[in-house]
Amino acid sequence: MSSTSHPFESLGEVKPIAVEAVLFDVGGTLIEPWPSIGHIYSEVAADLGWNAVDKDRVNRQFSAAWKAKTEFHYSPEHWKDIVIASFEGMIPSDGCLDVFPRLYQRFEDPSVWKVHEDVIPTLDDLANRGFRLGVVSNWARGHSVAENARVGRKPPAHASATRSL
Repeated sequence: MSSTSHPFESLGEVKPIAVEAVLFDVGGTLIEPWPSIGHIYSEVAADLGWNAVDKDRVNRQFSAAWKAKTEFHYSPEHWKDIVIASFEGMIPSDGCLDVFPRLYQRFEDPSVWKVHEDVIPTLDDLANRGFRLGVVSNWARGHSVAENARVGRKPPAHASATRSL
């Protein structure tokens, strides 16, 4: 194939398809933790007496743990491993086991999620064009988090959510 040919050229004529629905992933696409993972983790840890937690270090260690994960199933058990790695050197593992339930619950609070600035205008525009909208997530709680973080907006009647994968 030459560098100027279209990658689908060998398929013959490519006909446009009618798009009826647009699906969005929750985390990182529609919403993100706010102000940061490190802020939220350190705040919850401090509430439980762990005051020597460096939020910037938590951010770095969370990022490293996230990149290193394999076969992550978004279960509480797998999140617990991420939390332990995120607090490495600041809170002992058994302390992390005390922090984890409160931290896990904290992420159900809409105040720790920021809806990206372009989300509402994009969803409104797509809905006004007649597209059905949906949210998909591999988080066990992704749909409830997305719903809680919607900043008081009622979803359009034609919006739908699919089950967690």
